Amino acid sequence: MPEFIVMFTYFFMMKIKTFLLSFYICMLAQWMLSTNACALNVTIIESQSYLNTDVMDVKWKNIAISMGYTASVVPQTTLDNSTFFAATDVLIISSGSIALPANRVATIQQFLQTGKPVFLQGEYQCSLSTNQAFSTLVNTLGGTFSWGGTTNGIMQMNILGSFANAQIPIQNPVLDNFNFGCHGTGCGIQYFLERNGLFYGYFFCPPNPTYGRLIQITDQDWINGNTNDTLMKNVITHLVDPALCSATNFTPTNLGNDTTLCNGSSITLNATNSNATYLWQNGSTNPIFTVNSAGTYWVRVTNNCGVFSDTIHINYAPSPVVFLGNDTTSCAGHPVVLNATTSGATYLWQDGSTNPTFTAMFSGIFIVKVTIGGCSARDTIIINFFPSPLLELGDDTTLCDGQSILLNAGNTPGAVYHWQNGAVTSTYPVTQAGTYSVDVTTGCGTATDSIHIVYKPIPEVFIGNDTIVCEGNSFSLNAFTPNAAYEWDDQSVLPMRNVNNAGLYWVDVTVDHCRARDSIQVDYQQRPIVSLGDDVTLCLGDSKLLNAATPNAMYQWQDNSIGSTYKVTEKGLYWVIVNVNNCIGSDSIFVDYYEQSCNCNMLVPNAFSPNRDGQNDEFKYLVNENNIELKEFIIFDRWGGLAFKSQNINDRWDGAIKGSPADIGAYYYQIRYKCNFTGEEFFLKGDVTLLR
Repeated sequence: MPEFIVMFTYFFMMKIKTFLLSFYICMLAQWMLSTNACALNVTIIESQSYLNTDVMDVKWKNIAISMGYTASVVPQTTLDNSTFFAATDVLIISSGSIALPANRVATIQQFLQTGKPVFLQGEYQCSLSTNQAFSTLVNTLGGTFSWGGTTNGIMQMNILGSFANAQIPIQNPVLDNFNFGCHGTGCGIQYFLERNGLFYGYFFCPPNPTYGRLIQITDQDWINGNTNDTLMKNVITHLVDPALCSATNFTPTNLGNDTTLCNGSSITLNATNSNATYLWQNGSTNPIFTVNSAGTYWVRVTNNCGVFSDTIHINYAPSPVVFLGNDTTSCAGHPVVLNATTSGATYLWQDGSTNPTFTAMFSGIFIVKVTIGGCSARDTIIINFFPSPLLELGDDTTLCDGQSILLNAGNTPGAVYHWQNGAVTSTYPVTQAGTYSVDVTTGCGTATDSIHIVYKPIPEVFIGNDTIVCEGNSFSLNAFTPNAAYEWDDQSVLPMRNVNNAGLYWVDVTVDHCRARDSIQVDYQQRPIVSLGDDVTLCLGDSKLLNAATPNAMYQWQDNSIGSTYKVTEKGLYWVIVNVNNCIGSDSIFVDYYEQSCNCNMLVPNAFSPNRDGQNDEFKYLVNENNIELKEFIIFDRWGGLAFKSQNINDRWDGAIKGSPADIGAYYYQIRYKCNFTGEEFFLKGDVTLLR
């Protein structure tokens, strides 16, 4: 192995050993003295804006300071490299909605591998990069984790385990203002936020003890709640105290308490867990088991986190047998006595009465519940009471061609039906004109009725095929039919109608109560929008490509050329006509040329060395100064602090800030200037490296 690799490996291992030793000494001192003897530095990655103006950043900062730590908010770009490692003991990334690219995820992983902890704020959508970063980090650092899905409208979340009492006990361990969340499961994870059996807060303790701890919560709105400060303190406590790492790899199987069922009932035992296999007492390997008889039932659940089992004893008790009889009919004035008598039973009828018998005198549904020793049985009977049969086929009626009507003589149990053609059903379908009659006979008497039915033709109506109209034109619809009444979709009642907008139009045409409808889809095609741009003045030798491209269009330029583009190389007036399905659009442009050269390009170096050796001592740009007007020249340090500012085109930066030499490193510039020839404004930004 090369010597430099041996030295690097030795140095790296000594750094980890020194950090762990100092950390545990620090934690011991804190425990013995009941003070924050460690004075840890908490670095908070900004969530929305810099200068501590975002409420989440400030909230985390204030909470950390209230616990005796040093806290600072830094920009998102801090995660682009490891320069912040040495000055950071705890890293808090406070926004779950800002994109977290792969290089910053790699930086977070390196930070964890130095043994330092991270809070990674997630958000409600599983696909967001902060959520994906959490699962990537867990799976990379020795655990397993996968996302399940997003839940909306949660509002409250149960706080579990030590997160409810680690720093300050939470009297009512419920997290408010938790609106949405992404739930998931894995191994090596301690779940601490739960709702309806799903988990939304995760504490990952890597199996490698030299790695730092990782916490994620998949909603950020909860931070704004004033009642949630205690959970934020408990989160920080779990980050800094390795003794609180006791991951729950698996939710143990629970089949429930031993129970007694009534004969004839069943119960479904559910042992479902993610990525698991199952073994029941009878050799079944399904996640659920249906019990229909008394006995002892057990299941063994195995997944990559371990093996778990549970047992349940189920007994059965007899249920009473109750039968009120089949549904029946009776004539009015002849009550029906229902008898549910069973030895040792109690009774409850549909009207609340509790006798073993019930006398039915009116039509209805009658229900009884019979209970013996906690097991119940029900029965229902429908009883219809009929007077002498009543029959009503309806008034004589007129139908339209193609219509039908179903004549109904009632559905009286035990009745005998006899129609004019000998049919014996309770209903009779009519499809043509005529007179129809029926006799209905029951034990309570006979009834007779008849009906006369007439048919009339349906009007024919056609208002045209679906069509496309050019923007600005109107379109006339005509539904005229002799002796007809009209009703359009807008409630107008004339036979004709003009339309000026796209849409689905319909009309109902009625003649002698027979109605027909037709509809038409009218679409308006927009006239093509053509823009060749404003009149322009070009530099000598320059050209300009005029673009009138429009889907499915034909073109005609001022010189009768027919392409979608036209290249301008000389002064003149240029125009084009664009035709799309006979809808016309046009535009023109006048192109002029300057009589000399008009270069406004600016060249900016990417490094300079203000060491006074006479070479590259100033940061300056190269430009034809007579051609431009400088609007602004600004330089920032990597923290966003102002290093240099000028509006004088002759000013240069000498690498000093307030008279003192600036540090070596990257600085960021913004240059805004105007081209005196064209009037066009330019904005340049980038970075420059200061070397010594």
